[in-house]
Amino acid sequence: DSIVAGYGLAPQYGIPAALGDELKALGVDADIRNAGVAGDSSGSGRIRVKSYVVKATAVCVVEFGGNDRRIGYPPWMTRECLDGIVKELKARKISAILMGLKLPDSAENAAAFNAVFAEVATANNIPLLADYMADVTRQPDGAHPDAAGARLIASRLAPLVADALRARG
Repeated sequence: DSIVAGYGLAPQYGIPAALGDELKALGVDADIRNAGVAGDSSGSGRIRVKSYVVKATAVCVVEFGGNDRRIGYPPWMTRECLDGIVKELKARKISAILMGLKLPDSAENAAAFNAVFAEVATANNIPLLADYMADVTRQPDGAHPDAAGARLIASRLAPLVADALRARG
């Protein structure tokens, strides 16, 4: 969604560019393709995973959830859509990494929503970057990471991506 698409940031300051830099620092050379689309929900992602994730992809980072909450998806629907995305990737022999989002305990359905990401990761035996927005500095809208926040997310994500790429050989 817009988090990965880099809403409000020049491309060189978004998560994909920062992830490329972090991977290089770990000694991993990888081509990073940004398939993020602002406003996308996990349902939209499930529909477009076949066309947006190209055949040559080795590892796909799956990040959805914020828009699901914004448009009112119940937690079970987000779980079903994320599970469908991961299963499609695995069927195509693409390794998946899931980025999880955590709502404050006071939010409606917070416990059920927060559990979705671990449930999908566990059921599919894939890595999870839990609560990727924790302590991330944000743009004035309060929702999207600023450049420093994008770098922090990328620094947390890079070891998981590096491990997945190395495991593939």
